[in-house]
Amino acid sequence: MLNPLNSSIFTLGLYRIQEDFQLSFTIVFWLITSFYLTSAAAQLVKGKFWDVISRKKTFLFGMAYVTVSALGAPLSTIFFKLLVMQLIQSIGSSTIYPSGIALIHDHITKERQASALAVLSIFSSDQRLGVSSLYVSIAPLSFRGTFHLSSFVLF
Repeated sequence: MLNPLNSSIFTLGLYRIQEDFQLSFTIVFWLITSFYLTSAAAQLVKGKFWDVISRKKTFLFGMAYVTVSALGAPLSTIFFKLLVMQLIQSIGSSTIYPSGIALIHDHITKERQASALAVLSIFSSDQRLGVSSLYVSIAPLSFRGTFHLSSFVLF
């Protein structure tokens, strides 16, 4: 659920990132593209990590990655460092949704799992609407402010 939220925030902030680094839109768009590609690949690998080290430790490692990127991204002075921080963030935040599904599977009875998944999907889709409505507050921010907003949402 954090992935749609983060990618929505950064999509809205792409113009400011492009302006601050004085890059073409094609290059700046790699922030979102790499975020989704890395996140999709990382979600596939998380299951193996869960088997080897445990779900809780995998989730905590993911949150540590998100924390590192949330602290490092606003300090980026070159676009490549910002891109690397975004990739680290996508790897870390990709642990959240699979962890939620695993918790539902482990702690909710089979009869109630379908309704729990329905509630989870409602919250996942509602985040996009909420972030889109925040455009007025995101538009004037620099790219650093965009990452600070993302960090605030995380914590």
